[in-house]
Amino acid sequence: MQQENLGINVGTMVGHSAVRRFVMGEDSNTRAADADEVQQMKVQVREGLAAGAFGFSTSLSATHYGWDGEPVPSRLASHDEVLELGSTLREFGVGSIEIITKTSVMGPDRFEPEDEELMTALSLRSGRPVNWNELSHSWQRPTAWKNQIDYMERAAKQGAQVYAVARCQRLDHLFNLAMLVPFFGAWPTWKDVLSQPRERVKQLLQDPETRAKMKREAHEADPGLAEYRKLAKINFRMGKSGKYSQYEGMSLGEIGQKIGKDPVDVILDFSLEEDLEAEFAFIGTRNGDMNAVAELIQSPYSLAGLSDAGAHTDRLSGSYFSSFMLSHWVRDQGVLLLEDAIRRLTSMPASLYGITDKGRVQEGLSGDVVIFDLDKIKWMPTERFHDFPGGESRLGNRAEGYEHLIVDGEVVFEDGRHTGALPGRLIKSTEYARNGGWALDEPRKALETLSGEPRLGMGRLVCRGDFTSFVSWSAGQHAVDFHDGTRYTENRT
Repeated sequence: MQQENLGINVGTMVGHSAVRRFVMGEDSNTRAADADEVQQMKVQVREGLAAGAFGFSTSLSATHYGWDGEPVPSRLASHDEVLELGSTLREFGVGSIEIITKTSVMGPDRFEPEDEELMTALSLRSGRPVNWNELSHSWQRPTAWKNQIDYMERAAKQGAQVYAVARCQRLDHLFNLAMLVPFFGAWPTWKDVLSQPRERVKQLLQDPETRAKMKREAHEADPGLAEYRKLAKINFRMGKSGKYSQYEGMSLGEIGQKIGKDPVDVILDFSLEEDLEAEFAFIGTRNGDMNAVAELIQSPYSLAGLSDAGAHTDRLSGSYFSSFMLSHWVRDQGVLLLEDAIRRLTSMPASLYGITDKGRVQEGLSGDVVIFDLDKIKWMPTERFHDFPGGESRLGNRAEGYEHLIVDGEVVFEDGRHTGALPGRLIKSTEYARNGGWALDEPRKALETLSGEPRLGMGRLVCRGDFTSFVSWSAGQHAVDFHDGTRYTENRT
């Protein structure tokens, strides 16, 4: 990474699954680690942090599988293992712990008590913030987001720093029949057909007996499906040839009514005509209720998101979340103040990781600036780009309204065009370790962003405006330097 030419700055994390594979080999995704293996993994985490990683990242989610169809190794870890590895951050005083727990996005309408205990303990033992994915609305668990925010408030009262990456936009799941679609995996014939090589899939889709089985399975399952997963609700996004352009944006049910076909026949016929690359979408798989989203993104424990970075690149694109937050929630709906949205996109995540010279415009800090015209901010429809190695595809979004992207004082993009400048670099946590940010020693207190003047209350420090840039503890005195240059101190025995 240090040898690459980068347009923007990049930071890295230590991935739990990679560490498990390194230490445990083929056993990494089949069993729990023994005590000796956990200590070997801790050595690897420590080496990664010492080399400049910004924290430790893990997933316990039952939805996460590797390229081989087996659970990712981190899913086999016990909570004790996760705690032991995460606590290594205390030695460095910088960075954050990223986690997806078993009940973050599925299960009951709240975190299981074990998940709450794990995240609270991770923050207290590491002395660092924990951020989890993802806070969002789900039709299957419509009140989960409220209960999850309640948990973070309770954790703060215990002195833990637990934050959520909150999805601010609706999630639509794009797919075509050239890929294995997990949503159809519970239907035997669909799973068998779509797992075949492309030419064989096309043959089977034209076979009347096979199609009759697929249609029967779909109709039998339909009544028990979530609303967004019903076949008639699936959205036709686009085709390659343009033959069906008049139907783009319509549901399979609406198209079926117009042309007199069953929704199953619509999706199969369109796919055959487009060499299985006709694009469809499940609409509102997350954040289907935008009234709920308007509330959850305002929580003081919500980080702006969710891009999903390099995951699910051929099925999902959340890269437009910042444009959506600015255009929809600030300009169009007035749910967030512009200043608050910018804080959630910049200094809030920087502070979470202890990156003290970025996220704010101030003399002496990094010259990283985005200049935009709020009235013109617009995110563009999702596109499929074929620029991965081997011609593989990814989904992405372009945007309008951004006039300049400046990295370390150099203009990288101007009016949507790359200037050719590549001033970015690999930034390292070792540049910031024990140098401010969120490096908290005992006693620990949670920091919130609430209205009102800085004050002490309920055993926690509540500050106005932005996160503090530096918190220091010494015997009997607690000092907080605010971004506006003022200092708040408290003497205690």
